[in-house]
Amino acid sequence: MRLRYVLPLTLLAALLAVSAAAGAIGGGNTPASIKTAGHATLVDPADVAINVTYSCLSFTGPGSIGNGFVSITEGQDTTPASGFSQFMAICDDSSHSTTVIVHGGPFTPGTAAAFANVCGLTCASNGLAGQEITIR
Repeated sequence: MRLRYVLPLTLLAALLAVSAAAGAIGGGNTPASIKTAGHATLVDPADVAINVTYSCLSFTGPGSIGNGFVSITEGQDTTPASGFSQFMAICDDSSHSTTVIVHGGPFTPGTAAAFANVCGLTCASNGLAGQEITIR
């Protein structure tokens, strides 16, 4: 094959591969998303329960297990406290809700910040600043 044919064919193959990948990620499918509830429940000084709603795309087929985490930081008006917890995420391009128990503390009722992340084929977070929540 002559060189003048190889370059256009290579470019065409690359363009088709990029189009296929873009279709798999964004062609009608939504990327990952996650949202924490505006409040959390103080289970005990070391544990806070918070509801999380998320969705993520599978990276291995029709459905797979992804990874998520939630951290809570409290301390503007109280003694500083923080905690972290991971959860297994069902990644099938559908919305799921789960309650995550965040371990750490010592937590007290009041205002805190919740940070959340979920990963499947792509990752999402609820923002660099997290979300303000109320621990009750």
